[in-house]
Amino acid sequence: MKIYKASISELSDEAFENALSLMSEERKNAVLRYRSETDRKRTVLGEILARRAISEQCGVAQSEIEFKRTEKGKPFAVGLSVGFNVSHSENTVICAVSDKNVGADVEVIRPINMKITRVACNESDLLYLFGDNLQNTESVETDRETLKRFFEIWTAKEAYFKYTGSGIADMKALSYNELRPFCVCEYDGECIITVYSPNES
Repeated sequence: MKIYKASISELSDEAFENALSLMSEERKNAVLRYRSETDRKRTVLGEILARRAISEQCGVAQSEIEFKRTEKGKPFAVGLSVGFNVSHSENTVICAVSDKNVGADVEVIRPINMKITRVACNESDLLYLFGDNLQNTESVETDRETLKRFFEIWTAKEAYFKYTGSGIADMKALSYNELRPFCVCEYDGECIITVYSPNES
């Protein structure tokens, strides 16, 4: 399994246009309809990383790769035995690739309203997140280590749901402790990247 990572600040106009030229007309038109330039760049950069990753994994030319989606909307490369998943957060885009199915998520560590833990975290997650400080969540909103732990939990659950292709379901129905043994988690000081793949050797 390998993770590819890039920033939209690195995306040149030439690379943007080249990537568009490889997309299906439907995909290209969808990208160009985005009102936000950032959304257009993130989507195109995700396509670039996916093609690069799959090309290197499978030994095929990037121009020969064709993408389709399952009934649930998960993208796959037609005719190739490869698992991949793209994610982005703010200016960062990642793609995880493997010879097996994977789900991946990236989040830039940033201040958040800890009320989100009510929908994202079960009791086990809250214990990992706050320890014995469960009654005093307001004081830890800007604590970087707590934020890092929260995004570990969040990205693991997002990666799991992307692995299954089911979309986001009840995040409290499973715990980080259950997912953690099957996750590869990377932290670079700015982002948390988590890849879920229980079949990785």
